[in-house]
Amino acid sequence: GSGSGSGSGLGSGLGSGSAGKKRSTVEPPLTEDTSDEEPHEPQPKRRRRCNPIAIHMLHSAVCLDDVEELEQALSEGASADSMVRVDDQLTAPPLMLAIHLGHNRVAMRLIERGADLHWRSPSGSSICSHAGANAMYLAAQEGHAEVVRMLA
Repeated sequence: GSGSGSGSGLGSGLGSGSAGKKRSTVEPPLTEDTSDEEPHEPQPKRRRRCNPIAIHMLHSAVCLDDVEELEQALSEGASADSMVRVDDQLTAPPLMLAIHLGHNRVAMRLIERGADLHWRSPSGSSICSHAGANAMYLAAQEGHAEVVRMLA
């Protein structure tokens, strides 16, 4: 009774195996008119979400001029371009904070690690009185010749 039923089920499964194989090799239909398809636009580069602990470490490293802690923060997911809190109302890239604080060792390491050299300070910034100042302007204003040479 049940053995013959299962045998016939097995046999029909084998018979449909070749049909199943055919179905798996069917290609998707081709679009007839592909000439008016628009080219794919490049997607905007998305900033990766950084580890908040690594950001805190990055801020601390910049404030303390601690290159070793900076390297650890970068290895744990912070970016040389991660924004760090400067005061109650302003965040800035760590390079700008390092230059403002006169922490040249950290500033130079951030430059080596690809920090954004073109970020410009907003008006009313506590980092720089000149709205639109970039790292080169701030380093020159603060008298950090070594950093200016590296940025040039």
